[in-house]
Amino acid sequence: MTALVLDTENLAERTIAQYFEQLAVAYEQASNISPPQHRHLVLAGNHIAMSCSGGALFKTLLRALNHLSLAADHGPGPALAIMGWNQAASGIPLPAPPWNWPQKAPNHDA
Repeated sequence: MTALVLDTENLAERTIAQYFEQLAVAYEQASNISPPQHRHLVLAGNHIAMSCSGGALFKTLLRALNHLSLAADHGPGPALAIMGWNQAASGIPLPAPPWNWPQKAPNHDA
């Protein structure tokens, strides 16, 4: 099993919030190029809203998650929103995170 642990101890909450704002802007830009598709899922009893810009990405994710589909009008709003886009299809890159990714994640035996 491979685990990626980020040292966020030195990252200010404001820095992390700004990064998520950049992610939201990039998602909106990609969505303007390729309208997103939406699916509501239930995972471990939680309502999840998934939106993907770029049909190929959406189809790939749904192959693994379609059995978790939920009616869109299911009770209260989602506990988590997942928004993704395909950089190759939209030309919108993932903003650089404010932390350094390790060159290779350490391997851990489960």
